[in-house]
Amino acid sequence: MSPRSHREGGRASAEREGAAASPAGHPGGEYRSAEQGGASTGRNAAAGDPDGPQLHANRAGILAMIASMGLFIVNDALVKYASQTMPAAQLIFIRGVMATILVLGAAQAMGAMPRIGEIARGWVAIRALVDAIGSVLFLVSLFQLPLANATAINMASPLFIVVLAAVLGERVGGSRWLAIGIGFVGILLIIQPHSEGFNVYAIVCVVATVLIAVRDLVTRRVPAGVPSILITVSNTVAVTVLAGGLSLIEGWRAFDAFEMGLLTLAAAFLAAAYYLIVIGTHGRRGFDRWQVPGSWAAAADGRRGAGRIRRPTALGKR
Repeated sequence: MSPRSHREGGRASAEREGAAASPAGHPGGEYRSAEQGGASTGRNAAAGDPDGPQLHANRAGILAMIASMGLFIVNDALVKYASQTMPAAQLIFIRGVMATILVLGAAQAMGAMPRIGEIARGWVAIRALVDAIGSVLFLVSLFQLPLANATAINMASPLFIVVLAAVLGERVGGSRWLAIGIGFVGILLIIQPHSEGFNVYAIVCVVATVLIAVRDLVTRRVPAGVPSILITVSNTVAVTVLAGGLSLIEGWRAFDAFEMGLLTLAAAFLAAAYYLIVIGTHGRRGFDRWQVPGSWAAAADGRRGAGRIRRPTALGKR
């Protein structure tokens, strides 16, 4: 074979190999083939593991709850510091006004304001009322207890949620009951009901924690189409109105720019915490307005652990 024929034969062989590696002869076909293969594998895995989206949604709900608890603790620390010089009801009212402004702005940005009337209806209104009473009671106790004690008692809210869920017919295994029992023993160690230093505000804090657990259970009753941000608005409005009424009885005092700054910062943490707690317990797709890809839309839509992947749509629409 001549050198020219050898070169042409080698070129033809290389072209055949390239065509096999690149469908339709397009460069980069290997990348697309791998991508298509990965997508196919992902679809097959999803089809073979129907619990995958549910687990993903559950994890997202857990992360939202953890983040909200952290934000609540920062808010509690700020308002407890401010309570040294401000009446409790006045403090809660001012913080509530600023938090309401923040969440109303978020609701406007998300396009939920045309449905603002839903904050005063049905389960949304009931949830807001329970939350307002629980929040005010917790803050009153917080101002009279060490921050660590009040926070530890308040962290028992998941224990009360499980107990209340069992009362409502949810199945709770033996290992969970054991964990709940240990948790309640921890609460008793914190409250120390028979010690000389017993503080009645510890009981107030426990009552507030039970109400917060009821609030989170009521959240599951809120219709699926109600946007999370509107549930958050109902929270802040209810707490603010209740605190405003109490402040007329307790009285007001002048406050300075530093105290106002503390309450502004606390309001920002509070608004974010409220929204995340709604996401964690109601499973609303508050991120849909920003066209989040399917997996994250499913994560945000973890209501009742369903975790169904849905096409992202405008906020509040199904």
